[in-house]
Amino acid sequence: MRKSLFMDLESIFGTALPKEQIKNLKPRLPFQEGVIRYYQNAEKTCIEQEFKGRLGYLQQYDIALNEPVAIPIKITQHDLYTAYVMQATKPISLANTEKDLLLKIPERRAFYIYLPSGNYSLQLAAGSYQLFGFYFDIGIFDDGADRSFDFLQPLLEAHRTKLNSHLKSIDFMIGPITKNQVKKLCSSLKKGDLDSQIYIIQQLKDLIQLSKIKIAWEKEGISKDEYYVQLCKKLIQEGVKAEGVTYRLSSLSASLPFSRGHMERILKKSTQIRLLTFRNNCIIEIAKEALQEGQSIWQVSLLLKYAEERSFRHFFKKQTGISPQEYQQQYKNQTNNL
Repeated sequence: MRKSLFMDLESIFGTALPKEQIKNLKPRLPFQEGVIRYYQNAEKTCIEQEFKGRLGYLQQYDIALNEPVAIPIKITQHDLYTAYVMQATKPISLANTEKDLLLKIPERRAFYIYLPSGNYSLQLAAGSYQLFGFYFDIGIFDDGADRSFDFLQPLLEAHRTKLNSHLKSIDFMIGPITKNQVKKLCSSLKKGDLDSQIYIIQQLKDLIQLSKIKIAWEKEGISKDEYYVQLCKKLIQEGVKAEGVTYRLSSLSASLPFSRGHMERILKKSTQIRLLTFRNNCIIEIAKEALQEGQSIWQVSLLLKYAEERSFRHFFKKQTGISPQEYQQQYKNQTNNL
């Protein structure tokens, strides 16, 4: 995908450092592959990472400042951008050439913004910042695919009609799930690999889907406990999807601000089920979908990371009351009778 957002880092931090002068500078969110540049000018430092994908462009910045700065930005073509303020000493601001303030966002918030071509400036106070962003081929939303994304529709329409003024979405919270997904994406970037390119756009679509959920939660004003119930369920679903039966509920403590016991209590109060039951239900749901697709029992057991096929068979029957073969046959019979 063509690069369209250029930050003039040299005007603030000087020329990029040669390899032998990098010293102890390290990105907090390292890309597996891509372009990385290190800048240092007195007590101001910046680490810039970029990855050009077939359908998306990713950028990440680690910035430390001893004084306020305004970093020039050039947009070479109208585009729709996503920005995550992962960490910020003070809110970041974006202004146009007339110095009109376009947005002001605090840390742990994210947003989508449509920007026409032109010159802008990113205004940062003295302090430390971690910014992650991406833009993508909006063709993934063609043919009505944007119908369930109300918060994006005005921006997509602005892009399609080449609107001459900026447009911003509602901003939303960056929580544990978002951080985990961004980290997983950045650690899996790989050039020149078709499967990797497909994976990248799928991960970007998952982040967009998560944005939709976050915005809906905040608009609906759900309670704190209900938010954490939804968050916990999402973490378990993602964990089982990635790790199958090897996923451990103990990993929740790394993403939630309280103990597993407390999470157990609020989940049971809200849904009447325990964490282990919900995890097992997620495993069965994936297994059923795979069996419906015609995958063999051996393939499904591998998909769910079982060491032995018989262990999967035993688990499936214990949870559902029938064997995987019986379930697959029942599904075929139902389909044939439609």
